[in-house]
Amino acid sequence: MKQISGSRLLTLSATLIGARIAGAGLTFLTQILIARWLGADTLGQYAVAMSLGGVLAILAAGGYPSIAQRYISRYRVDQRPDLSAGFTSSGLRNLFLGSAGLIVLTWAGLWLTAGERSPDYSLALAVGALIAPAMAMLNFHGGVCNAFRRPFLGFLPDTLLRPVLFIAVVAVVNLALAASASATELMVMNLGVVIVAAMLQWIVMRREALLPRRRARRAYETAQWRKSALPLVLAVLFTNYFIEIDILLLSTLMAPEQIAVFNICVRFTAFIVFALQSVNQIALPDLADAHARTDGGGVMQALARANFAGVGLAVSATIGLVLLGQPILSMIGPQFAGGYKLLVLLAIAQVARASLGSASVQLLTVTGHQVKVLPSLGVGLAVLIILNFVLVPRFGLEGAGLAMLVSIILWSASLAVVAHRVTGYDVTLWTPLRQLVARHFARTA
Repeated sequence: MKQISGSRLLTLSATLIGARIAGAGLTFLTQILIARWLGADTLGQYAVAMSLGGVLAILAAGGYPSIAQRYISRYRVDQRPDLSAGFTSSGLRNLFLGSAGLIVLTWAGLWLTAGERSPDYSLALAVGALIAPAMAMLNFHGGVCNAFRRPFLGFLPDTLLRPVLFIAVVAVVNLALAASASATELMVMNLGVVIVAAMLQWIVMRREALLPRRRARRAYETAQWRKSALPLVLAVLFTNYFIEIDILLLSTLMAPEQIAVFNICVRFTAFIVFALQSVNQIALPDLADAHARTDGGGVMQALARANFAGVGLAVSATIGLVLLGQPILSMIGPQFAGGYKLLVLLAIAQVARASLGSASVQLLTVTGHQVKVLPSLGVGLAVLIILNFVLVPRFGLEGAGLAMLVSIILWSASLAVVAHRVTGYDVTLWTPLRQLVARHFARTA
C-alpha cells in the first residue's frame, strides 16, 4: 500500500484530534445537562457506572486493540490473510469471553454488596457492566481499521458518533418528559447508543471487506498475541482511563453528589490532557524521523518544542480556570461551587505533568521500550490508591485532588527518569529551558 504523504498525515492527525476534542466537549456538555436536569446525585451515579463500563471494556479486550495495527499490518505486508483473519477472530473471541466473565463477577459483587447503595444505583452499575462488550468492540475494531489505514472509520464511531447520538437522546428525553430520569434509565440510553455505534461500524467494515469472511481460512499465533497484548492493558488503563479508575476508587469513599463534583472538575482539566496529547501527536513524526536518522539534536529539538508548547497551554488553561472556575462551577449548580479548590489542584497537576515531559511515553514507544513504562505507571496507581484512602476521608474533595496531584507528579517524574536512562534524552522542561537561558545570556554578554 502506498505510503501516506506528510501533508496528508498532518491533515488526518489534525482532523482526528479535532474530532476527539469535539467528542470530549459533547460528552462534557451532556454531563452538564444531566447535572442541571437531574442533579448531582444522579450525575454521580451515572459517572461511576460509565467509568465501570469503560474500565471493564479495556480489561475484557485483553490488550488486543493496542496490538491490532501492529500485527494486521505485518500480516498484510507478509501476505498472510489467514493470520490476519485468525487474529481478528481470536481478538473477538477473547473480547466476548472476557466480557462475559467480568459481567458475571461484577453482578455477583453488586449482589453481595447490595445493601451498601440504593437499588437504582446498583442497577445502573449492572447496566454499566453490560456496556463493556460493545465498548470493547469499538476499541478493537478501531485498531483493525487503523491497520487498513481507515482512521476515520476507526475513531469516529466512538469519539464523535457515540457522544452525538447520546446528547441527542438526552435532549429529546429532556424535552419530551416532564418527569426526571434515573441513573439506570440514563445507562440504558447509553447502552443502546453504544450498541448502535458498534453495529454501524461493524456493518461498514463488513461491506468494505475489512473483516474476514465467515469461511475464510484462519491461522493462529495466540501465545505470541497474548504475550504482546497483556502488558499493554495497564498502560492503556493508566494513560486513557486514568480518570475512570480514580472515579471508581472514589466511589467507595464518597457519596454520589461528591463524585459528581469531582467528575465535572476532572473533565474540565481533561481538556488540558487532550491539548498535551495533541501537541505530542503533532511532534511524534519529527521525533520518530530524528530517531530513525540517529539525530540526537533533532530528537531534543522535537522534545523541546513539545515541552514549551505543552507547558504554555497548560499554564494558560490553569490561569483561565483560576480566574473563571468559580463562576463556571456555580452556573452548573450550587453543589458544584465547592469544587473550585479541587479544580485548581487538578489543573496544577497537568502543569506539573507538562513540565516533567508528557512526551515520555511517546519517546519510549518510538525507541521500542514501551513496556518499560509499566513499572512507573504501576507505582503511580498504587500511590493514587493509598493516598485516596488516606486523604479523602479527612479532606474530602481537596484530598482527592491532592492524591491525583501527587500521583501524577510521581509517575511523570519516574517516566522521565526511565526515558533518560534508556534513551539518553531529557524529556523534561529543564534542559530546553536551561539552554534557552544560556543562549539569552550568550547574546547579551
